[in-house]
Amino acid sequence: MAKKEEATVVDVVVEEMEEQKNVLFDTAHKVLLVGFGAVGMSQDLVVDSKDGIVKLFNKLVDRGEEMEKESRDWLKDLLKRNKKEDEVIVVETA
Repeated sequence: MAKKEEATVVDVVVEEMEEQKNVLFDTAHKVLLVGFGAVGMSQDLVVDSKDGIVKLFNKLVDRGEEMEKESRDWLKDLLKRNKKEDEVIVVETA
C-alpha cells in the first residue's frame, strides 16, 4: 500500500508540473498575442487616421516647445540668482 501512496504523490507532482508548464505556455502565448495586437493597432492607427497622427505630432511638438521655453526661463533665473549670490559673496569678502 505504501507503493500506491508513493505513486500517488509522484502523480500529483507530475500533474502540478504539467499545470505549471501549461500556465507558462499560456502566458507566453498571451504575451505574443499582445505584441501582435500592438502591431495591428498601430497599423490601423496609421491607415485609418493619418490626420490624428499629424494632430498628435503637432501637439507633441507644441508641448516640446513650451517645455524648452520653460527650461530656458528656469535656467536663466537660476543663473541670475547664482550671479547675485556671487556678487554678495564678493561684497562680503572685499
